[in-house]
Amino acid sequence: MAPSEQFGIMLDMKTRARQTALAVILALGVVGFALLLWRGPWWIDGAHLRKKDLQPADGVVITGFRTMLVAFGAGVIAGLGLYYTHKNHQHTEKLFAHTREKDREQADLTREGQVTERYVEAIKLLSSENITQRLGGIYSLERIMHDSEKDHALVIEVLAAFIREQSFQNLVKVESAAYNSYRRGAVRDDVQAALTVLGRRPARTEPFEIDLRGANLPRVNLFRANLAATDLRGADLSEAYLAEANLAGAELEEANLKNAKLGGARMCEALLTRADLSRADLSQANLSSAQLYGAVLIQTLLSGADLSGTDLTRADMRGANLSGARINGAHFVETNLDRAHLWSIEGGSDGMFAAAHLTSTTTLPERLAESPLIQKRIQECENRVAATAKREAKGKGQSIKEAPKN
Repeated sequence: MAPSEQFGIMLDMKTRARQTALAVILALGVVGFALLLWRGPWWIDGAHLRKKDLQPADGVVITGFRTMLVAFGAGVIAGLGLYYTHKNHQHTEKLFAHTREKDREQADLTREGQVTERYVEAIKLLSSENITQRLGGIYSLERIMHDSEKDHALVIEVLAAFIREQSFQNLVKVESAAYNSYRRGAVRDDVQAALTVLGRRPARTEPFEIDLRGANLPRVNLFRANLAATDLRGADLSEAYLAEANLAGAELEEANLKNAKLGGARMCEALLTRADLSRADLSQANLSSAQLYGAVLIQTLLSGADLSGTDLTRADMRGANLSGARINGAHFVETNLDRAHLWSIEGGSDGMFAAAHLTSTTTLPERLAESPLIQKRIQECENRVAATAKREAKGKGQSIKEAPKN
């Protein structure tokens, strides 16, 4: 006999034994109750009850006892009924919960299958040579990202890889000023669409960085895009429209941001080491605690910007406009501020600029311009510039003198 059959027989025997025991207990209970109902008054109060020739007083005692016993029995039966009703209700709830869980699992499996099918179709569209189909694939991936939190990271990685690969191919050629005014972007429509989708992705916890390193994205439109903690090292974002974009914690080391529009952008704690921000518009931008070591900020507009705690060591800020900028805690060590406008900066002390490159062309607030420390620093810097120019002129003259005559 198979072990499973033996186990089934044993289980059946236990069930029958339990049912038999329950029947015996029930029968004994009924018999005991009947005996109590019949002989109970005399067992309980036999010393005061007659066994023969019963009197009205005896009848009152016997009737009261039997009434109490019947009421007690009815209460026990009602209690047992409620107990079994409760047990049946719990069993029904368990069955319902089990059925609901099975239905949910089945629905999840069905949904995952549908998402997988949609994902495969979207990837096929994304690899198409037809730009309309690629756009369809991009927006299909966006829908998947919204519908399936589980696929959020996967969709971002696919779109980021698409942008990195495609941003170097077939850039839109802006051939005339009229065309330029009609169409701002220089990247293809599908690359722009992929970036737009990334920039408006659902707000979820993302323990990863969006990898857009080295992407070629000149003149791209990323207005109010969410690119926080995005890796854009070495990316070309020249003339990009990034007004009010979220670039907090983004890595933009050695990125090209010439003439970029970053007004009101959030760039706190961003890494902008050696980035080129020449003639960029950073008015009202939040650059607090950003790293701008060695960055190029020639003629950059920083009016009203928050530069609190920003590291501007060795940054080239010739001709930069910092009017109204907040600079408390900023570092200007060896920062070139020739022709820079700092007239109405908020905060700062003369000691903050003691190691900066200042000249008579640097526009300073009156409280700083009159500081002996600042005046001394300006004189030192101008003497150094004059000495350097003299050496260069002397070297150039020596080269001309030593040049062979024809």
